[in-house]
Amino acid sequence: MPKLVVVVDDNPEILSFLKIILEKNGYKVITSKSGNEALHILENVNKIPDLIISDIKMPEMDGYELFTKILENEDLKNIPFIFLTALNSEEQVLKGKSLGVDDYLTKPIKKKDLLAVMKGKLKRATFTSKPISISEDLNIELDDIALNLQDKPQTLLFLMKWSEDYGARLQFLFPKNLGSSEVQNLGQRLMQTAMSLRNREKDSEKLPIQGGVSVDLKSLHQKAYIYFDTIQNNDIYMMAVVTPKLNYNNILELKKTFKKMFLKMKQSKTFTVESYWKRIFYILNTT
Repeated sequence: MPKLVVVVDDNPEILSFLKIILEKNGYKVITSKSGNEALHILENVNKIPDLIISDIKMPEMDGYELFTKILENEDLKNIPFIFLTALNSEEQVLKGKSLGVDDYLTKPIKKKDLLAVMKGKLKRATFTSKPISISEDLNIELDDIALNLQDKPQTLLFLMKWSEDYGARLQFLFPKNLGSSEVQNLGQRLMQTAMSLRNREKDSEKLPIQGGVSVDLKSLHQKAYIYFDTIQNNDIYMMAVVTPKLNYNNILELKKTFKKMFLKMKQSKTFTVESYWKRIFYILNTT
């Protein structure tokens, strides 16, 4: 089913330009010439849109106010949002970031940039849309993972990377010979957990942009600890260990170890993930 995109701009030429490009690339498009009209459309549309693209400077209701109104609506607040902004408008970008918008398209809009930003935004939204139950101590349950661990080592180590350009990718897996689609799917779901926590930080001061969380993989009878952080260029990295047993002391020591690894990555220092494997294995078997 085509993704539904709402485009808001008081310039009819820009609306027409964006509508033509998006429809040619398989999107279904609803256009609106004002913030008030867009809000009315959003509150009465049959299908919740997959993405909103809005100009900032508009009469009556500008893009900032539209975005704020959307955040106040429980049915609409999770729709990905992209601002259109004029060239060299640093003040507009800073104000948008203070509201929680982190994606912008600069006018005049280039087709390649438009499609790339939309693709990244929609990938992240899809990746983080599956429900996850979070308790106050940040312990998460994932009970729909399918993975055959028979005749395989019971402890796995993942390094995943999330980029706006291509979504989630596996950077490292130990043991290396377990790169099956099932194992990679497990890494994807753990990365989804990290991204969900990071995105929900906007709605709760309890959830950090970087940090760790324990995960109960019920269907696998396994536990996991994941640690995530932004390294550079807004790329988010996640380190995760999956193991049969995980206690509080394990988690404390794993967090210290992962922090050291991420610090080296931030400082662009050379190191290998393998060099930390013995330390991680020691933590899991002695603490």
